[in-house]
This record gives sequence, structure tokens and C-alpha cells, in this order.
Amino acid sequence: LLVGANRDETKLFRMGMASSTELDEAGLAKRVRSSLRALGADEAHAERLIQTYRSARSGRASTEPGELLDALDSDRTFRVPAIRLAEAQATQQPRTYQYFFTWSSPARRGTLGACHALELPFVFGTLDAPTMDRFAGKGPDAEALSARMMDAWISFARSLEPGHAELPAWPGYDTAKRATLVFDRACELAHAPLDAERAAWDGVI
Repeated sequence: LLVGANRDETKLFRMGMASSTELDEAGLAKRVRSSLRALGADEAHAERLIQTYRSARSGRASTEPGELLDALDSDRTFRVPAIRLAEAQATQQPRTYQYFFTWSSPARRGTLGACHALELPFVFGTLDAPTMDRFAGKGPDAEALSARMMDAWISFARSLEPGHAELPAWPGYDTAKRATLVFDRACELAHAPLDAERAAWDGVI
């Protein structure tokens, strides 16, 4: 299994929505409580999640309410479920690999970040498709990242191992080290990236 997520998945779905850019603290709490209610979690857990994300992102990324909501929802709907799948599969199949895509789109003055579907032109080698440069970017760094990702997916299809000479050693995923290949301008192996945020969802997802 080769599975992963993009850092800012839900930014694509809220593109241009005033509710994201103008969200205040009360609105953030309301939105998080509502999403957790559907998962059977209480208001106290919603508050813990918000505080965990605010603390973990301090000095690293924006802690504005709209940005916190994007981060929380991206993890709730994409990254944490991908991790749960890897956790379950790894107990049965050691050839289970996790990735995290963090290359940022230049679209909308960079506000989309590493949004949903941004990895696709890199994986399928379609950076030269019409207008794709506006969404995915262009230039030597973009082309190098695409080559590394295409080779990883091809290698996995051929041998069940995504590692190759242009990437760091990429071990299988397990809950002890949580080895994750981060795809960006520099492709690096990380152990348990953004782990405080991941752990905050334990018992909910």
C-alpha cells in the first residue's frame, strides 16, 4: 500500500469563500464542534483540538481561525484517515508506505497551499498541460519533483517498493517511527511529521 495526503487538502474546497478568511474564534469553535459531533466527540475535545493545533503551529504556520480550520479539516478528512489506513495495513503487510505532499500551489497568490489534487500533475507528469503552470507551478524544481514522484509510483507498481536512487531511503510505515516521505522541493524522510496534531485525533478517528 502507498498512501498519503496533502498538507492543505481542504483549501481547494474553500477557495474564495469569505467564511474561511473572515472566520473568528467563535465561528471556529462552532465549526469544529459541529464536525466532531458527527464523530461522537464532545465540546471539550473540540476545544482541546483547537488548542493543540494553535500550539503546534505557533511559530511554524498561521494560527488565524480560518487557517486553523483548514488544518483541522484537512487532517480530519484526509491525513488522519490515510494514517489510520496505513496503521491497519502495516500490521498485515510490511510493504506499507506513507507520504506527505507539501509543495504549494502558486494559484491565488499562494493561498491554496498544498491543496487537494495538487499532487496529481506531479504523479502523472502533466505539468505541461494547458494552464497547469498556474495551478501546480513550473520550472526546474517542479520538474524535478514530478520526476521523483513518477519514479516512486512506477517503482511501487513494479516492485511494491516506492524507493529509488533520487529519494532518501524510504522504510515501511509502522506506529513506532511513522516513517513518512515528504514530497516538496527537497524530498525528505520524516518520522511522525506533525505528530501532535495526529495524536490529538486519537479516540475520535
